[in-house]
Amino acid sequence: MHSTRGLQQRKLRDLQTLSLRTIRDLIIITIPDPRFNQRMILMILCSLSDILNRLHPFLIPCPFKKITGIDCPGCGFQRSVIELLNGHFAESFRLYPATIPLLCLFASSSVLYGYKVPGKHRFIQPLMYFTGYVIFLSYLYKMVII
Repeated sequence: MHSTRGLQQRKLRDLQTLSLRTIRDLIIITIPDPRFNQRMILMILCSLSDILNRLHPFLIPCPFKKITGIDCPGCGFQRSVIELLNGHFAESFRLYPATIPLLCLFASSSVLYGYKVPGKHRFIQPLMYFTGYVIFLSYLYKMVII
């Protein structure tokens, strides 16, 4: 009985060692030169920027605005996210001030609910209220001032 368990543990250790060696060898093989990494990262960032600039014609129109002619509380979110990804933080905030709180809420709730963290409601609930207040105040500002 004990020999079978010991054999299984040794096989598991050997498999873990093999996979770590394989991953390390793949990293060494695929990344031979640090300058290669810099060029690759620069190429990815340039292509991402090009893709983001081409997204504007494909944005989904707001059905509420199309029907009523009035902006909804979420109008400007898509354009704001694109500006944020392009690095234009001030323009992103001007288009839709609740973008950063909403993205923080989505990211934190997906992590906390995905990993089943105890006491997550103490963190998520205030963030939800804060995000709701930002959405409400920015919509009120948009409707009254602008």
